[in-house]
Amino acid sequence: YKSKVINDNTVEVSIVSYPSYKMYITNVSEGDYAAIAKIKNEWCVLTNIYVFAEELGAFPDVKYIELYGDRQSDGLPCYEKLLVSA
Repeated sequence: YKSKVINDNTVEVSIVSYPSYKMYITNVSEGDYAAIAKIKNEWCVLTNIYVFAEELGAFPDVKYIELYGDRQSDGLPCYEKLLVSA
């Protein structure tokens, strides 16, 4: 992953194998921080990230990333699988 400070309360994070997908660690309430990102075009609080990679040499080859979270709007679970093209 790579990270960039946006301001005193927010850090942008991207996964090197899928740089266009952005996540943010931000202050969601007084002193509480969470990782948030868009999952299927809905802002969600991330609960899990799973990266599947094949170990075929010196560097792993990432095939897909699975994102799990809870929608900020209503708290319902959300999921998305991002396929990583070679």
